[in-house]
Amino acid sequence: MNKAKSMKVPLASHMKLSSSQCPTSKEDKEEMKAVPYASIVGSLTYSMMSNPGKEHRTTMKWNIWYLVDTSRVCLCFGSGQPMLDGCTDVDISSDIDSSKSTSRYLMTFARGPVSWQSKAQKCVVLSTTEAEYIAVVEVLVEFWCRCE
Repeated sequence: MNKAKSMKVPLASHMKLSSSQCPTSKEDKEEMKAVPYASIVGSLTYSMMSNPGKEHRTTMKWNIWYLVDTSRVCLCFGSGQPMLDGCTDVDISSDIDSSKSTSRYLMTFARGPVSWQSKAQKCVVLSTTEAEYIAVVEVLVEFWCRCE
C-alpha cells in the first residue's frame, strides 16, 4: 500500500466488525491467507482477531489510509493555563458480538492531550446512563493508578 490514498478519520461509523464476517468456506480462508493481514495490523488489533474476513481487510486498509493522511501530524501542548481536564464518551452496545459498550476518554493538560484510551467495557449495560457511569469510573481508576 505504498501509494495508499489518505483518509481524514481513523474509522468510518459504518464499519462494524463481527466474528460472523470471518471466512467459513475453504476457498475464502485460502483467499485471506494471501493477505498479509497479521503483519499489517500487527500491534493494532490482530491480537483480538484470529480469523479475519474481507470486512476486516477493508477496515485495515481504511486505518492505513488514515495513517498515511496523518503521518506528519503531531501532538503539541497548548499554551493555556496549566490545568488538567478530561472528557469521556461511550458507544453503547457497539460490539456486535458481545453487546458491550466502548468507553473512550481524553485527558488534557494546558489544552494539550496527555492521555487517551478507547476500549470495550467489561460488562453489558442496559442503559446509556449506566454505560456513561462505567466510563467515568474506568477513567478515574485508570488515571488515578497512573498518578500514584
